[in-house]
Amino acid sequence: MNLQTLVHRSNERRVLLKDLTFNSTGIYRCEVSADSPHFRTYDNHSVMVIVELPERAPTITGGRSHYRVGETASLNCTSSRSKPAATLTWFINDEQVKPSQIVQYFPRVHEDGLESRRLGLSFTVDESHFLKGDLFLKCQATVAAIYSATEEEGATVFEGKPLILEQRENLIHANSRPLPSTLAFASFTSPFIYRLSNCDNIS
Repeated sequence: MNLQTLVHRSNERRVLLKDLTFNSTGIYRCEVSADSPHFRTYDNHSVMVIVELPERAPTITGGRSHYRVGETASLNCTSSRSKPAATLTWFINDEQVKPSQIVQYFPRVHEDGLESRRLGLSFTVDESHFLKGDLFLKCQATVAAIYSATEEEGATVFEGKPLILEQRENLIHANSRPLPSTLAFASFTSPFIYRLSNCDNIS
């Protein structure tokens, strides 16, 4: 691992690392030694996960500007490339869809090592789907970092709760009567900054 420490931009509280890759994910430990006469040594460790966030919101294809009761709505949602791959979730009028309405596809691994996912939605439109004549279909893409439990020098690091790094969504607005065109927009929340001030990789 060709990991570099930028000494001139680091201090006693923070260490700045350069040339990180996905292989840089692991357990990092920082050790502090006291001067005489005690010469005590203290250390602590934590996990750092290297990720690549998606550049844009997920893409929805197959949507229409209007549906009639009894018709089948079939759409696909595709995430932008990231590492790890985004988890996709479909919503109908802000309610998460049933598992029976989901169409699963295998994730795609690109040449650069980044991944993308596609998730289909298929359901029969009925009157309950229209809120005052409107139907909202939303796809949400969430990128979360998870590190599995490992054994390191007698200490066990357990898998923690997923840390949501970024969440983006795309929404299609359809109507029970014909509309001139499909209204679609994308929105996203600002990503969380995942910082870790540790020294040397011991994974």
